[in-house]
Amino acid sequence: MNAAIIVAHPDDEVIWSGGLILLHPEWEWTVLSLSRKDDPDRYPKFKSVCTLIGVRGFITDLDDGDPLKPINRRREIGRRIREYLPQIPWGLCITHGRNGEYGHQRHKEVHAEVLDLINDGVLECKDLWTFAYDCDAGTGTCCADPQADIIVELSEEQLCEKRRIVREVYGYDEDSFELCACISPEAFRRWESPVEEYIR
Repeated sequence: MNAAIIVAHPDDEVIWSGGLILLHPEWEWTVLSLSRKDDPDRYPKFKSVCTLIGVRGFITDLDDGDPLKPINRRREIGRRIREYLPQIPWGLCITHGRNGEYGHQRHKEVHAEVLDLINDGVLECKDLWTFAYDCDAGTGTCCADPQADIIVELSEEQLCEKRRIVREVYGYDEDSFELCACISPEAFRRWESPVEEYIR
């Protein structure tokens, strides 16, 4: 099966779904990170991670400054997805949850735009999953949504490898939020087709 993961940042693909990737090396994975192409630190780390976990990776230059600038979602996110993600029928697309995992504005914007592209027939996928987590970057807490449709339990070895990639390749400290968010189980909401309204 060919599967696309569409995320806001390089590292999101591992933090939120790295275990799933490790569990299914037989799937043909493509990861699109929408930001940090111009980051001399994160860009090469993203390429190294893609090689390590056996996925095809694309990365673009969506604004990710601090503070975040307001953007035209269709022009800035939709255009990049159309331009960089191969326009083929996907067996599975995975992206951010409606809550942005921990409320991140770009995560929520990517979620909304992916759903719009599917509804508009621009992005074709047989199955759509979105990350289903309830996290707080301030306190460092993160848990899988107990109402998630799909729960992926990781072995100790798989969880350790996921955490190792985030720590040793992406370079995060052991007590960072990024490491705290590397949990098992991984959780996803499975969307019906056609995609439901994302106001739910």
